Amino acid sequence: MQTTQVFSTNESTNIADGTQTILPSRSKYEERLEKAIKYYSSNVLVAQIVLACIFAIPERRYGISYKNLCPMQSQISTFLIVHGATKFS
Repeated sequence: MQTTQVFSTNESTNIADGTQTILPSRSKYEERLEKAIKYYSSNVLVAQIVLACIFAIPERRYGISYKNLCPMQSQISTFLIVHGATKFS
């Protein structure tokens, strides 16, 4: 009975002419980069950015239009302006 040992290598045989080719190994950096590209190109992220912009516009509008009109808490309008502006960055 013959046993076959399998070793993990980066070599591959070219089917056309039978020559050995060495495949480059992927580094952790390349794997992380690929994951980041997949994440940032997803439709979910685009939807989150669009929704953040949609909600930021009324925040800034109300903050600017009602600036210094609240007698109880004058910082509310400043918060709305800053919070709405930071969603765009």
